[in-house]
Amino acid sequence: MSAAIDDHQQTGPEPDRDALMRKVLEARARRLSQTPSETPLASEFVEVLTFSVGRDRFAIETRSVTEVLRDVQVTPLPGDTKPLMGLTNLRGDVLAVMSLAGVLPLGKDIHAGDAGRWVIVLGDDQATFGIAVSDVTEVVSYPLDSILPSATATTVNPGLLRGVTGDARVVLDGHALLEDARFVIDQE
Repeated sequence: MSAAIDDHQQTGPEPDRDALMRKVLEARARRLSQTPSETPLASEFVEVLTFSVGRDRFAIETRSVTEVLRDVQVTPLPGDTKPLMGLTNLRGDVLAVMSLAGVLPLGKDIHAGDAGRWVIVLGDDQATFGIAVSDVTEVVSYPLDSILPSATATTVNPGLLRGVTGDARVVLDGHALLEDARFVIDQE
């Protein structure tokens, strides 16, 4: 007898599959068409270029970067000119190339040289100077609230460092680098 009940329950009236599917699809369409209430604003993110100097990992806002150069020949200048490493030719213009080693406590001095040297060219509207780095990784966006202050940012050149990301990159303030007197070359 239980087999007869099971057969009756399986062969009983089924709901209209098309109507049920239509309701599910309409509900999904309504849910997907709604604007999320917590949409992050573009101003709540910072786009950065990530790079390394020796083993130290950094990031700098892309709005301060005019271009990135690879395998650059830098002509050194005589004497101790830190942080100025030397000069390079950038499409017929002379570009000063700086080292962060004279300004930040780095584990490896970039003056010792790295194979495959890169130069990140900084400037507002035009190239102002370049900084020599070991490697350029990628451009990423970080939520502003994920860049946390650190002990290093408050004790070592506090104006140059914005903080540290969750993946342990030190975020440099590109505008502060451009304004720092140590990176200004008197052209007179």
